[in-house]
Amino acid sequence: MSYDPSVFEKIKNEYESRRLKVRTEQEARINEVREKIEGMAAIDDILSATGLRIMEAIKSGKKGGIDGVRAENEHLVKERARLLAAHGYPEDYCDPHYLCAACGDTGYAEGKACVCMKKALFEAQAALSGLSGLLKKQSFENFSTAYYPNKSEAEQIVAFCQSYAKNGVKEGENLLLMGATGLGKTHLSTSIAKVAMEEGGSVVYESAQNLLSDFEYERFEKDRHDRAPDKSAKYFSADLLIIDDLGSEFSNQFTLSVLYNLLNTRITRGTSTLINTNLSAKELLERYDRRITSRILGEFTLLTLEGKDIRMQKLGL
Repeated sequence: MSYDPSVFEKIKNEYESRRLKVRTEQEARINEVREKIEGMAAIDDILSATGLRIMEAIKSGKKGGIDGVRAENEHLVKERARLLAAHGYPEDYCDPHYLCAACGDTGYAEGKACVCMKKALFEAQAALSGLSGLLKKQSFENFSTAYYPNKSEAEQIVAFCQSYAKNGVKEGENLLLMGATGLGKTHLSTSIAKVAMEEGGSVVYESAQNLLSDFEYERFEKDRHDRAPDKSAKYFSADLLIIDDLGSEFSNQFTLSVLYNLLNTRITRGTSTLINTNLSAKELLERYDRRITSRILGEFTLLTLEGKDIRMQKLGL
């Protein structure tokens, strides 16, 4: 699995901008103290020529030449710190001030993606997925099974969803969450998406109605001269596509054709799809043609949440 290419490009550009800003600010501070503190310019000039001095020491063949360069540098660094302190500046005033000291704002530490890079990628992918708001409120950690009539069964469903998020998405498995309104389908879907993105996967979350509207726009409304990227491309490319509230959309021959093509393409490619629906298996068979229901009921793991609307229970209704 991998994040959407646009996410990598966005974060790469952000890190490049961060490093440029750090270098620009560092140069400004260095120029400031060179002008204000007598002797600072001479020290900086010598320290900045360290590489050349080392090469000259090696060429000279003199014993202890490199050690001499090192000792002089240590003395100059201490002298620079003394001068800075004497003029009211912190000792690290001329050092680069990175937002992340661990990676120096490169995004990588010890040959691996830095924690800050992982966080930035996750947040960018979350914004692209359409889940950024829900991700702040919903996770496996705050999903409660206390409101379900069969708590043990609910706990098994949660455990399955956790395993699916960690492993099933990578393996291209599909999941269908069924149940009435207010039984936690969206909460579980958001929790799955969060883990999948933390594992480095690209996720797109959209209602069935909005998803199909994007295809309709491209087919019937988009000007052929419009160079903007297709709205529908992300639905095919995401590692995990979450289709929320299937069955609420207006259905016609075109939307049925789109839904079939989308599901069939993703199944063929081995990318994961998660569908939420208030419909029962019987209602799915009644609403959609056999080509669609065959793929949903035959290629998806079906999980059914049962009980009363949790929101109403919390209100005491």
